[in-house]
Amino acid sequence: MNWYLRKKDQTVYGPVELDALKDWARRGRVEPTDEVSRDQQTWQPAPSLADLQMEWLIDMGEGERFGPVHV
Repeated sequence: MNWYLRKKDQTVYGPVELDALKDWARRGRVEPTDEVSRDQQTWQPAPSLADLQMEWLIDMGEGERFGPVHV
């Protein structure tokens, strides 16, 4: 299934397979402020897509996150 990535500046990348999107997240190319979509109509925050495994973001409080932080 294809996915789209929308950056903070509204630039959209895709369609890409989930494996490519996961690779982008691992490499730090997907930011906490980015959004993902399957149809470019309904968007969700990229960190909310569990498959991206973006748990390595630091919660700064008050809804602000810092990252991605690489080990």
